[in-house]
Amino acid sequence: MTKMLKELKKDLDQRGESYGRFAEQAHISVSLKNIVDLAFNDSWTFAQLPSRKQHVVQEGLSMILHKISRLANGDPTHYDSWKDIAGYAAIVVRDLEALTEEEVHEQL
Repeated sequence: MTKMLKELKKDLDQRGESYGRFAEQAHISVSLKNIVDLAFNDSWTFAQLPSRKQHVVQEGLSMILHKISRLANGDPTHYDSWKDIAGYAAIVVRDLEALTEEEVHEQL
């Protein structure tokens, strides 16, 4: 086994300790995202956002749900995952606060 493959295996083993088995985490992540997608399809408020804001909200939620699935499947005290969730939420808040007054009126 090459040095690179050994390092990769070490990294994957380490992540497995924090996040659990990838196949199980992926199932949780996709399930959570499907639930949110269904909710958005029925949500008039989401559709009122300008498309670039929709993308920020969607991706922010997607990343937060991904991190939640890692916590649910692995170590729920994994500090970096909680920090990442806070970071993604802060990015969405910052972007939504930047809506122009015109964009706000278009939503009403």
